[in-house]
Amino acid sequence: MFMNVKYRQRIPLAIIVGSAVSGVFTWACSSSTEDGATVGDQTPSEQPRNTRSDADAGEGDEVPEDRDASKGPDGGAIGDASDDDAENASDGDAQDASDEDVTYVPDGGGEAGTVADTIVQISAGKGSPGRSYACATASTGRVYCWGSGGRLTPTPVDDLADAVEVSSGERHTCARRASGNVACWGENWGLIGDGTTEGRPLPTEVFELTDAVEISVGLRHSCARRASGAVMCWGNNDPWGMLGNGSTDPSLIPVPVDGLTDAIQIAVGFSSTCAVRITGEVVCWGKNDAGQLGDGTRVDRLTPTAVSGLTDVKQVAVGFNHACATRTDGDVWCWGGNTTGQLGNGTRTSSNTPTRASITNAAKVSAGSQSTCVAQGSGSVLCWGSGASVGDGVFTAHPYPTIVANIFDAVETSVGVLPVCARLASGEVRCWGDNRDGAIGTGTTNDQWTPAPVIGLPGSPEDATDAGP
Repeated sequence: MFMNVKYRQRIPLAIIVGSAVSGVFTWACSSSTEDGATVGDQTPSEQPRNTRSDADAGEGDEVPEDRDASKGPDGGAIGDASDDDAENASDGDAQDASDEDVTYVPDGGGEAGTVADTIVQISAGKGSPGRSYACATASTGRVYCWGSGGRLTPTPVDDLADAVEVSSGERHTCARRASGNVACWGENWGLIGDGTTEGRPLPTEVFELTDAVEISVGLRHSCARRASGAVMCWGNNDPWGMLGNGSTDPSLIPVPVDGLTDAIQIAVGFSSTCAVRITGEVVCWGKNDAGQLGDGTRVDRLTPTAVSGLTDVKQVAVGFNHACATRTDGDVWCWGGNTTGQLGNGTRTSSNTPTRASITNAAKVSAGSQSTCVAQGSGSVLCWGSGASVGDGVFTAHPYPTIVANIFDAVETSVGVLPVCARLASGEVRCWGDNRDGAIGTGTTNDQWTPAPVIGLPGSPEDATDAGP
């Protein structure tokens, strides 16, 4: 049964907001067949450079599928089609059959880059090749998205002018309004949280969620932190329990995470979720095949479970099968899968408990499919893991944190499956990585292995041009 039985009777017969389906909304159909950088004690010459191969996979990890050799220096890519296919196969029971062969693209309308404005938040999507995109929130409340569906530069989302935060998934996107309401759009087998399974091309209100102070979107589920510290989640929940309510039943509307009433920050990954409690402890739940819950086991958890031995945490980020946390002292600790060195400890050995990354002075960490990035207090950005995401122009796996080229004043990073983006203090956004879907925002589909300005966003240089090959 798809509907969470406990909440079935609360659903109104119709919960639809916004106007009629916009003519500019695009459907993309897939085939039915289908402070100075500190990097531990190692000098750059001592940091190992490893190329990817099937032999590198292990301990529950998978090596991302290679792409055509014409698309990158070593003929490889960060694209995790093999990972995503596995996710789709596992999650298939919860999907609405009419949605399976359809991908929603972030909605757009009007002229991009015409608002004298500042970008205040970014979100790189978790979509696999063919569905990758990124979004940004502007100080005026507009949300801009680009990527999947042929949008090579940012376009504003229709019917959304009061957003303060956006979170990008694969087939759906959510925005938090200034009022505390949450609106989502895209494909829908519970992803929108409006009590239906009807796809929504325009932002649609999540059912009875009016006091959200933070949102986070995953591949098949979403969560919001309420002002009280409680956490609500909705969407798919089978078979790993990523909604955290003690069951594996999916829910079309938000349900409370069991026993979590004091969260100060949340992060939704691909099939797992974590939260920082007011005590500085971290709890996680959901899929745990690579140790991404950090509790010392590889047992899936249906309710929040404490990450072993981790305290004084101020922020957590969750990727495909790993997670990282920033502590108040500026150290970063990571756990879970480590095929491409995404734990940042100089190895490729996965860990069921937190291990310290070779970095200090971290302000905020972001985790993606096979990589991790940190914005330091100095404004530098360091990344590690898949070579496509590190941003230093060297296309090999980086098990140590590596300085991203030409970024000196970053305040935030966001790592997706294909794109990686950084927001600068000026409000400018720069992205890099695999650009087959245009998610780098340079106006082309040329891959970009070092940061390039996103064209047409508020704060972008007026003379910004594609720096790609």
